[in-house]
Amino acid sequence: MARPIGSFLFGHFGDRIGRKSTLVASLLVMGLSTTAIGFVPGYDVIGSLAPVLLCILRFGQGIGLGGEWGGAALLATEYAPPGKRGWFGMFPQFRPSVGFLASNGLFFGLASTLSDQQFLRLGLARAVRHLGGAASRWRRCSAAACCRSYCCSS
Repeated sequence: MARPIGSFLFGHFGDRIGRKSTLVASLLVMGLSTTAIGFVPGYDVIGSLAPVLLCILRFGQGIGLGGEWGGAALLATEYAPPGKRGWFGMFPQFRPSVGFLASNGLFFGLASTLSDQQFLRLGLARAVRHLGGAASRWRRCSAAACCRSYCCSS
């Protein structure tokens, strides 16, 4: 239900303010929703609010994906060289499947070879590294000149 709504919203604003900026906005909606899911406490901490928050954030992911998918396919075909529109338009549909297959294969491989403690330690180390990288990029982008030229260019 959320994907068609996202496609409608981002398609409308893409025609009005530009496809590239709305594609970036849809990626941001998806990324923020996904990140927020990682910070939702469990049922034992906040009770029935946990599944409600999870459903709201999953709805946000669906809205972001609806806008992202349509925008990516449109940009890929618009900027494709003559005679290659079908080939370029295939990649937004094909690549998520490859990503799902690769991530599930990696998860299966790690889950079957690591102990529970090793698996947990690996996840915590990656989370800390990703948060440190995000904080570093935010700090770099807070400078006005850097923001215009590197992080926030349109």
